[in-house]
Amino acid sequence: LGVDLVRLATSGQITDAILVASDSNLVPAVSAAKECGVLVSLFHGRKAGANEDLWTLCDERYAITDDLLTAVQLAPRKDGHGVHDMHSTTTLSA
Repeated sequence: LGVDLVRLATSGQITDAILVASDSNLVPAVSAAKECGVLVSLFHGRKAGANEDLWTLCDERYAITDDLLTAVQLAPRKDGHGVHDMHSTTTLSA
């Protein structure tokens, strides 16, 4: 994940990155991505939270809560098969 983040950032293929993580091994990759101008959003578990260095380095931080999971759950398709896009009114706050 860290290698992919750095490759995408240094090649200019991304402007934003969303991480679902909590450990310190991503700190160097996030730092490199931010040096390339990438905005990094961190989604982390609600119990332990994220590593302090990772938390500080990321631009936006979100705890994965029941409310968040409800807000982003996929809705059933109208034809009854599979799922479709998230609710169009879903917004997140840091």
